[in-house]
Amino acid sequence: MATICKICAGQIEPPDQRDHCVACLGLVHAEAALDDSNCGHCADLPARVLRARRDVARGLFGVRPAAASVPLVGPPSPDGESIALPPRRPQRSPRSPVSFSEDCFRAPSDIGGFVSFGQEEEVDLMSISASEREDWAGSEADQLDSAGTPDLQEELMRVLSKAVQELELTWSPPEEPARSKLDSWYFRSTRKADSRASVPFFPDVHEQLVKTWSAPQSARVHSATQAIFSHVEGAEAHGYVRSPPVEETVAAHLCPAAAKTLGSDISLPSKPCRTTAHLANKAYASDGEAASALHAMAVLQVFQAKLLQTAEGGALSAEAVKDLHAATDFALMATKRAAQAVGKAMGFMVVLQRHLWLNLADLKDADRRVLLNAPVSPSGLFGDAVESIIERFAEAQKRAKAMSHVMPRRAFQQQTARSSPFHRNPAEF
Repeated sequence: MATICKICAGQIEPPDQRDHCVACLGLVHAEAALDDSNCGHCADLPARVLRARRDVARGLFGVRPAAASVPLVGPPSPDGESIALPPRRPQRSPRSPVSFSEDCFRAPSDIGGFVSFGQEEEVDLMSISASEREDWAGSEADQLDSAGTPDLQEELMRVLSKAVQELELTWSPPEEPARSKLDSWYFRSTRKADSRASVPFFPDVHEQLVKTWSAPQSARVHSATQAIFSHVEGAEAHGYVRSPPVEETVAAHLCPAAAKTLGSDISLPSKPCRTTAHLANKAYASDGEAASALHAMAVLQVFQAKLLQTAEGGALSAEAVKDLHAATDFALMATKRAAQAVGKAMGFMVVLQRHLWLNLADLKDADRRVLLNAPVSPSGLFGDAVESIIERFAEAQKRAKAMSHVMPRRAFQQQTARSSPFHRNPAEF
């Protein structure tokens, strides 16, 4: 049950058991709780709750996370010197700004026992009541887009810039948005981060991804090389190996000829439909291989994070350094395997699109196979295969026409029964 702050009379939601709210304790206390605090109450709170309290305190005091320790400086004095301003304390009101025309419309005072703004028993989160918020329109985190907070994206761009420089890649980082003179200067800026920022293009990943694009239809779904990264425990039970099969009752109802007897192989009635389903299953199985490789990558990367976390207090041991190197190498191998599986799935989807369009044409099976197995090109669905077939057909026509002039064929006339010597009129002898 929520308690009341002894200073501002604001509500303090559980699991916080202190006598003062976040605003009254101050920003320094909230930030110190994440590093190393001697406060017994903060030591019992989870890390998520401490981070939430710190973000709320920063929002209340109008301090950016990257500049929390920078003192606020006011306009220059008449002598030309800047004046340091005291920390900004929000003007909070213990009462809601909503007014009621009659007392009968006001919520009862014991409504807090029926409506909870805190956490559930199994959820490790903390919420701050509206009386401790400076604004009533919602937090800034709720107003940001799905790209994340600006601080997170700025940190990502910073790390990517260093990685691009170290790996000697080509990348055009996003431009900083131009600041308008109408933006806030003293309060925290409400500008959103640019969600259109792109990550660098890694040629080595692309090289692994397009390995099967030279002949997409002939690619094997399951490869024996590096199979350890694409076989996860319980993959078939979790639907990673093949797409879910159609129910026998549905197949028997929609296509009685597809399931004549129970237990027999269920297939679609026509050859084009069976080819479509076969290509879709191959693409699904390839995506399942990529998903299996993600399991190995996640395990290795979490292990890396654990090793680096233990290294914050001191130097890594020789065995830990060896484990870190091995985990990094295996994570890169799993990334390569995932890229190859994704490339196969993309190739199968291109073949599926080609098959759908070729169903509108009356082609021989040999010509159809040539077009289906043509190399994948981002410029067009069939790439250069169509132009190649047209050129070969035109060349064949030219050769046939030239041969008809150089070596004309003899015109053989079919002999009729009257022209046969065995059926001549006796008067002709």
